[in-house]
Amino acid sequence: MQNQSKISDDSVVAPIEVSPEFPVAVVDYNTRGENPDIKPHIHNMCEIGYCFAGTGIFLIANKVFPFKAGDGVFITSKEFHYARGNAGQETTWGFLNFDPLGLIPSCPENPSIQKILSCCCGKNFCNIFDGNQHPELTACIRKIITERRNAQKNWQPMIRVGVWELLLHLSRICPENIDPDDDYGNYEDSVRIMSALNYMNLHYSEKVSLNDLAHACHTSIPNFRKLFCKAMGIAPYPYLSRLRIKYACSLMENRDEPLYQIACQTGFNEISNFNRQFQAIIGMSPSQYRRRIIEKEKKPEKDSQL
Repeated sequence: MQNQSKISDDSVVAPIEVSPEFPVAVVDYNTRGENPDIKPHIHNMCEIGYCFAGTGIFLIANKVFPFKAGDGVFITSKEFHYARGNAGQETTWGFLNFDPLGLIPSCPENPSIQKILSCCCGKNFCNIFDGNQHPELTACIRKIITERRNAQKNWQPMIRVGVWELLLHLSRICPENIDPDDDYGNYEDSVRIMSALNYMNLHYSEKVSLNDLAHACHTSIPNFRKLFCKAMGIAPYPYLSRLRIKYACSLMENRDEPLYQIACQTGFNEISNFNRQFQAIIGMSPSQYRRRIIEKEKKPEKDSQL
C-alpha cells in the first residue's frame, strides 16, 4: 500500500517502481485510522503485509476479510484491495511489494512460481492468514518485511530465501480447484465501480441507496447494476450485506458489546434482519459465532495446562 495517498479518485492502478536486478520496494510501515485517505487500488506486483496492531476489514477483489494484530496478507497483482480499521481504532501495518518471478531463479526441481501465484487469487483463496492458525506463514511474512526495513548485512539474499519460503508455504494452502470464472485480465469493469466500493466502505453503517452508488460512479442505476454484477459477480445490495456482516464479525471478535449494538453499528436497524443476514452469510447465528470465539479463546488456556 505504498504511497497510496497520492492515488486520485479515477486512478486505481498504482505501479510500484523497483530495480530489475532486485525487484523489492521499500517497506510501507504506517498507522491509519478507520477512514484512511486510501481508495481501492491494484499494483503491478505482489504485496505482503503484517498487522502489528489494531483490528478491521480487508477488501480484496470481491472478498471481505476481518483482520487483527498478528495476521498477515498476500495479494497478487490481479486483485484490487483496500483496508480500514474498525470504528474508533487505528491499525498499524507493514506492507512490502515485490516481484517473485524476478527474485527467484527458475530451477528444474522448483515448483512453478507462476502456478503458485495463479492459485493465490480468486474467490477460493483466503488472502488473510490468521496468526494463530498459520504461525509459520505469518512469521515468514513478518521476517521478510523486517529484513527489508532493517537492511542489515546480506539482507538481499535473506529476502530471496524468505520469499521462496513464503511461496512454498503458500503452495501448501493454495486451493487446487481454480475457478475458471476468476478472470482478472481486464480491470476496466472494476475501475468503473471503484468509487462505489469506496462509498460502501465509508458509509456501510448508514442507509445506502442505489442512487448514491450510481451517482458515485457517474452513471445511471440500471447501468450501475450491470457494471457491478459484471465486475464483482454479485449484485450491489447482497455485496453490501456481506460487507456489513464481515464488519460485524470483526467487531464480535474484538469487542464484548451486545449484539444489538453491533447490529446498529454495522447498518442493521433491526436485530431480526441482522440475525437473518448473519445466518445466511456465515452459516450460523450471531450467538453461535460469539460462542465459538469464546471457545477458541479458552482452548489455548487448556492446551497450556497439558
